[in-house]
Amino acid sequence: MKMINHRRVISHKAGSFIPSPIKVAWHLPKILGCGGGLKSTFCLGRGKSSFLSQNMGDLTNLESYDLYIESIEHLKQVFQFEPEVSACDLHPDYISSHYAEELGLPLYRIQHHHAHAVAVMAEHGLDGPVLAVIMDGAGYGPDGTVWGGEILQANLTSYTRLGHLSHLHLPGGDAAAAEPWRMALSALYSVSGEKALHTAQLPPSLQHLNGFSVEVIRTMLDKSFNAPLTSSCGRLFDAIAALLGVCQYNSYEGQAAIELESLAKKAVTTSWLDEILPIRYKNNPSCLLEKNGNWEISSLEFIKMACDGLTSGNPLSLIALNFHVSLINSITELIQKLSHQTCINQVILSGGCMQNSLLLEGLVHTLSSKGMQVYTGNLLPVNDGAISFGQAVAGGLQHLT
Repeated sequence: MKMINHRRVISHKAGSFIPSPIKVAWHLPKILGCGGGLKSTFCLGRGKSSFLSQNMGDLTNLESYDLYIESIEHLKQVFQFEPEVSACDLHPDYISSHYAEELGLPLYRIQHHHAHAVAVMAEHGLDGPVLAVIMDGAGYGPDGTVWGGEILQANLTSYTRLGHLSHLHLPGGDAAAAEPWRMALSALYSVSGEKALHTAQLPPSLQHLNGFSVEVIRTMLDKSFNAPLTSSCGRLFDAIAALLGVCQYNSYEGQAAIELESLAKKAVTTSWLDEILPIRYKNNPSCLLEKNGNWEISSLEFIKMACDGLTSGNPLSLIALNFHVSLINSITELIQKLSHQTCINQVILSGGCMQNSLLLEGLVHTLSSKGMQVYTGNLLPVNDGAISFGQAVAGGLQHLT
């Protein structure tokens, strides 16, 4: 855990926290929330108590899956608990979703980012509606794209997507999460087309790439082959990190984003929070686009800003900080618009990217200064470690309605 804005932020709930109960304000049926794919947890809920498991990692690892099954059976025995209902992620290929299906119980599939929002709402006893800013790596979207940078209007049992980061392609699918240079090429292609991927046009940070590899990515993007669309905030961080030469290969999850945050902190001053309000950046191009009543935060504008900074010879730390500031300001500007539109002033901040202290501190500061009531996870992880809890609450309340 770490302290951000004088608040405790948990990355992983280890065994020393387990199985202390999480009290909720609503009566739940006997429900098992089966969690996601990475940072996997499960949650047992009944009455006004829920019990979240420790983090068990990636369930595609056989040892992790065995521990997952063993831990479920163990806590069921400890609490003399037999679930009557189950809930899982909307993603059909998660092993946790297959496990939930095999239970043969009434099953509620909860969209990944809605589960994130509900987890924070339930921790703070909020019924909603709220505006939920969920920034993470990936979550299955019902429109067939990979979500990950979402603005939702949510209550405990339903949600509406009001906005998101604009789409980038994921060349190679999941491989793009392990190799940020792929996202950098995708970002350059989205800004300037295939000419941007000619070796002579690549920024110095990408000049080392094998010409054949670049050509393969260009073909994927040209033909939209094995390059699904994503609104992922995590992959946007990867693209910026690779463009700046911070990280081209992730040896652990989130490495590029963590190193980009570390670089940005080198340019932070003691008064940076007072300097990031949108009015200070009024001459910057707007990153907001409205399409058929749905808002987009333009990922391409962030890419252009980074490329312009590189061309101008700006310090890499300043480019990294300006990216964080521009993202904070764009989210704040959009939340202001949506708050006026919906008359909602309670805002949820969650998702793995909210473990970034600059992003979380900045958003709490700017949104609070605009009169919003801001909530994030304090007892629970803001990453996928809490979505089983969100599933249990959302699925349990859906079952009772």
